[in-house]
Amino acid sequence: MTASISGASPAAQNALRCGMGVSAGTGNSCVYTADQTKFKFDVPHHIGGVPQTVVVNALRSVENGARCAAAFATTEKSVMFTCTSTSHSSLTGSVALQGNGTGAAMGVCNGVAKSHTLKFDSNGQASMNLSYANAGETSIAASYTGTGAEAGLSMSGSDSFITVPKTLSMVATGPFVAGNAGVTSPATLTITALNNDDQVMTAFGNEISPAGVTVSLAGQSPTGADAKLAVMAAGPTQNVFLSMSSLASGLATGTLRWTEVGTLGLAATLNPGSVYSNSGLPVSGSIGAFGPFVPHHFDVEVTQACAASGKSPFTYSGQPFTAQVIARNTEGATTINHDGRSAMSAYFAKAVTLSGVSSTGSSGSLTGTAVLASDFAKGVATVTPTYAFTTK
Repeated sequence: MTASISGASPAAQNALRCGMGVSAGTGNSCVYTADQTKFKFDVPHHIGGVPQTVVVNALRSVENGARCAAAFATTEKSVMFTCTSTSHSSLTGSVALQGNGTGAAMGVCNGVAKSHTLKFDSNGQASMNLSYANAGETSIAASYTGTGAEAGLSMSGSDSFITVPKTLSMVATGPFVAGNAGVTSPATLTITALNNDDQVMTAFGNEISPAGVTVSLAGQSPTGADAKLAVMAAGPTQNVFLSMSSLASGLATGTLRWTEVGTLGLAATLNPGSVYSNSGLPVSGSIGAFGPFVPHHFDVEVTQACAASGKSPFTYSGQPFTAQVIARNTEGATTINHDGRSAMSAYFAKAVTLSGVSSTGSSGSLTGTAVLASDFAKGVATVTPTYAFTTK
């Protein structure tokens, strides 16, 4: 039906403004639908795989349309249901659907109309159980065509609902080696959209307008006044480098590099603008304290015990000398967080052992080789070992 104005006095100075279900405004539709009978039901947005109990109302207009009453009362009807996707090119799998009629079993709802038995009470209400394990926005339509004494009766109704992941599962896999471009086997990060049963939601990321996620830092260890903080934002101080593929079939993978030592935490959040943003339900995930990232290698720098003017520095057999052990990443930079005693919230330094071999082949021994974890301060440990030849 179309609303209109005729014979207005005085004549209207502006065009008719309509508001069918919304505030009246120029250009809004003046067309509305008046049903004699219909099905009315509401499927809430929910996490994929969580069963929903949906009340189906069978309504008819009475008293010349003044109010609605039950179209069916205390009876069972075979109602046809069809399910289609509005967010994807097609529905992935089927919606599980079960009416409350006598002997009704769990069936399916997809693009082919299928009959489900509903038992309506005295108020014209029936119920059905519904579950959809995948992601997206789904339209469900119900229809009934009368026969025999109900010949000419035609009822229909529809609703749509959005199913979202329970979580965006994040898994990081090593090796976790400090560095950037020099890391030939970087850590990997996998993000998986999981439903309530921890099954992969293979439709997530395959939408007509594909959903995307943003990964951000969500903590690190160590922290503290002397710790080198992780930075993912692009710029001169960036030291965390993440390269991710686009989401597809519920999965995104990527590589992760950090030039420092310690553990990281990450969070994944849904980008705005996707169909899932309209559900009002959170779509996110996180992973905490994965690693630890460790130095790529150690450099040892020796300071000879004796230095004379005009002569090369040297050390006598049996005389202590100074050795610095420096933890490095793949680019050769010192890993500050390889520390065992500075102002940091946690210590990631590990004890190492020095070894030495005579360049002349003479036998001898190196003592004082233990480098304790607590010897490291901001990636550098200083010790005083001694090398002595067996035969002097």
